[in-house]
Amino acid sequence: APNNNWSSEVGSLGYTWAQDLIEFFETPFADNSLTTLKHYAAHDSSLAAFYGAVGYVTEANAGDPSTIPQFAQTVVFELHSDVVGQLSIVPKIGYPTEEPTIPINFALEPMAILCTFENGTNYDGSAGCPLADFARYVSSTAPKAADGQCYYTPAM
Repeated sequence: APNNNWSSEVGSLGYTWAQDLIEFFETPFADNSLTTLKHYAAHDSSLAAFYGAVGYVTEANAGDPSTIPQFAQTVVFELHSDVVGQLSIVPKIGYPTEEPTIPINFALEPMAILCTFENGTNYDGSAGCPLADFARYVSSTAPKAADGQCYYTPAM
């Protein structure tokens, strides 16, 4: 979640995209839709905003989820349902090698996102987490102000 007053008011610039993903995951089970895949194509600046909304944190970005993604980075969210119908997500991320002397290698690995327990405590969701916990974290990045996602600070 945003960690200063201005960012908290503005919210994550990737919130709308993350919220759309959550709604997509909930929809097939609500209306028996046959849609099983949703594909987004985005530029790195859009992915950086999305990372903020899902709490993507790595050692490389030292806790700053606005870091610029790798070339041709791919993000996958798998939706799982257990025997009692509880939905959970498993996030994965990957990108190809970029060195001309190295053969192209591409593999997905766990993506270090944040999820939030009902008590408000955030936790590492890289191994997966209930969809409700993921949605709870994403909602913490929603805009709080009526003017929504504005790039101007009050001092401007």
